[in-house]
Amino acid sequence: MKVREIVVTALFAALICCLALIPAIPLSFSTVPFTLQVMGVFITGAVLGRKLGTIATCVYVAIGAAGLLVFAGYKGGLGVLTGPTGGYIFGFIIATYIIGWSTDAFYLQLHKKRFKVIFLCLTMMIGVIAIYVLGGLQLMLVAKLTLKKAIFVGVIPFLPFDLCKAGLAAFLTVAVRERLSKANLLKN
Repeated sequence: MKVREIVVTALFAALICCLALIPAIPLSFSTVPFTLQVMGVFITGAVLGRKLGTIATCVYVAIGAAGLLVFAGYKGGLGVLTGPTGGYIFGFIIATYIIGWSTDAFYLQLHKKRFKVIFLCLTMMIGVIAIYVLGGLQLMLVAKLTLKKAIFVGVIPFLPFDLCKAGLAAFLTVAVRERLSKANLLKN
């Protein structure tokens, strides 16, 4: 990896960390808190692509696993990854890869800004599905919930917010990619 790639990867791992901590709002009906880290995952995959985006997300997960308090609610350690919310965190890696892969494959073929935003929003929604599948399964197993109960406490309450985050992240991604392209740091 080039120095620029290392720096950019570290910056995006830090972005996910910051967004995980800013509004960690615990919910009385769920062990899953409301945060903006999913938006950081979306932007990371869409800006950095599948390789660097996935590495950045893995760095985020690794430093959290090592005990740094970068997970939602100022938590860290392996206990978080093996706990009820760990599946969502592992889902971030898969989501970043999916979003990064589709962005690498198709983004540059789109020429109008609105098509780019729509494309990114759709691919980010696919990323949300990956997060929910892994997160919901681990929540169900660790918290000993039925599939229906896991969906009601770990997916449905967050779906409207995550769809809004996908829309906002899509707009931000197009703007960030344009700026990085103008600075010759990224193909747009």
